[in-house]
Amino acid sequence: MSNIHIHDGRQHMKASRRGWVTSLTVAALMATGVPGGVEAYAATSCYGMSCTGKNPNTSVCASDARTIMSRHVVIRENYSILELRYSPRCFSNWVRFTPWQGSRSMLANLLAKASLVSGRPWIWRKGVAHSLQGYGGSSAAVSYAQTVWSKMVTASGTTCTSVEVYQKQSSSSGQGGYDELGTFNAPCVS
Repeated sequence: MSNIHIHDGRQHMKASRRGWVTSLTVAALMATGVPGGVEAYAATSCYGMSCTGKNPNTSVCASDARTIMSRHVVIRENYSILELRYSPRCFSNWVRFTPWQGSRSMLANLLAKASLVSGRPWIWRKGVAHSLQGYGGSSAAVSYAQTVWSKMVTASGTTCTSVEVYQKQSSSSGQGGYDELGTFNAPCVS
């Protein structure tokens, strides 16, 4: 534990050995640029049911995540990938959707109708009422595609996932055309 002493209007801090080790660890992670190091250290933690509804990227769950199911999504000539992610540390799942540039998107871009391909991911526990979780976060758009992920659910039981794929035309006012491309339902996983 740390002790803070105030003397003559100035603060002096006595740090215990644990405090120094923690400070040195954080400093080392910052200096080496270890991906996820400082973020994982500062992020919140949860486990199982307590992770339900949380964004995996603002928790420690993303730091040890792995893909346990991956499906190719082909909707109206747009090729994408849907991944079921699992964190052993948090015993939780979420779904991530990453569009590829399909022929429809490339043709629209060539015709100067630049459009963003993205989706609305969904995850739920099969047979469990009120377990449906939707949008959790997204990356910046890259080459007119945007990766999105859902909030988390506990990994207990059977997990089901789907994604609603859409395309939105860019516009300076933000009011570009919006085209639903379709929904893909992945097989449920136990």
